[in-house]
Amino acid sequence: MTILVLFVCVIKVVIAIFIFKENKKVSLLLLSIPFLLILGIGAWLLFERNYHFVKDTDLSIEIIRNIELEKSLKEYIKENPNTHFTKGENVKYPNYVNGNDVSIGADKSNKIKFFRTISLLDETSKHIKVSDSKDTVINKYGESYYEGRDMGMGEFIAYVDRDSKRYIRFWLNEGKVREIEFMLI
Repeated sequence: MTILVLFVCVIKVVIAIFIFKENKKVSLLLLSIPFLLILGIGAWLLFERNYHFVKDTDLSIEIIRNIELEKSLKEYIKENPNTHFTKGENVKYPNYVNGNDVSIGADKSNKIKFFRTISLLDETSKHIKVSDSKDTVINKYGESYYEGRDMGMGEFIAYVDRDSKRYIRFWLNEGKVREIEFMLI
């Protein structure tokens, strides 16, 4: 489909160049169509794939695996002595640890800002777990989501709560949740 659209745009530009000498108005019209088409597609992609255009979903009471955003990472590690954490590296989070299918990122003051899980045992406050279907997520969290794709990571659906500045993303594989990320925006 993309190749067809590009081909039509190129053909119109070539035709416009050839008739430019004879009829400048028709030539300019033919030249403007591809640019308007590209502008329209770009605006649509921006609208569809940008959380700024999605209604809020209340995530203020969201907790996954008894992890609360803004809680102390040191306290969480002390409260979970059975989990072995290793220090990781992350550009966004100066304090970043990995442990038993989870990753947690914290700021310089050690407050948790990011949480990721691939564990089948962890669930959100609305009882969504890794391996649940995309439809189950939408039924529990609602229709106010946006979809996206990240190179190397795959497809996701995400919900935003601007009031509490929280964001939850469900990474998908063949229509099933494979990873859950919960973070501050």
